[in-house]
Amino acid sequence: MSESQMMGSEEAKRNVLIMADRLARLYYWMTKHIISEIGEEEAERVLKGVMRDYGIETGMIARAGVIDKGMEPTLDNYRHGGDLPTVGWEREQVESTPELAYSKVRFCPFADAWLSRYKGFEKWARIYCEIDTAKYETYDPQCRCVCEKNILDGDPYCVVKTFRLPGDGEK
Repeated sequence: MSESQMMGSEEAKRNVLIMADRLARLYYWMTKHIISEIGEEEAERVLKGVMRDYGIETGMIARAGVIDKGMEPTLDNYRHGGDLPTVGWEREQVESTPELAYSKVRFCPFADAWLSRYKGFEKWARIYCEIDTAKYETYDPQCRCVCEKNILDGDPYCVVKTFRLPGDGEK
């Protein structure tokens, strides 16, 4: 039995939160240095490109993970693609069908790290969230993703709606 299999769920969650905190801090320091080297306007363009490419790769990995499990790449099956850990984020799946995925995220460890440590970083942290648009549109080109609320904007939770456009687009 591996170390992770022997680990209890609270210990596993603690480890995920440690890693999420480290990644949030990495994004902060990377962003800070990019801004200081090339200025805010160019940094925003570069970071949006990074998040788009990161999202595209994430969507491809999720799609392959779902297909490898013998499943259709529907919105309802996205959670089986291995995108995020099953612990660490506190989310409520309000609706999940092949046509619509609607969730509320009450706790995001990235947002928690950015808001608790780096006042005034919200604009830059929000760029990180653009991964969602790219990953869902890559996972299924007929998908669109809308973040209706965001903790980084001062909302009590994030509301992420992902839906399939009408039509018989290829899956």
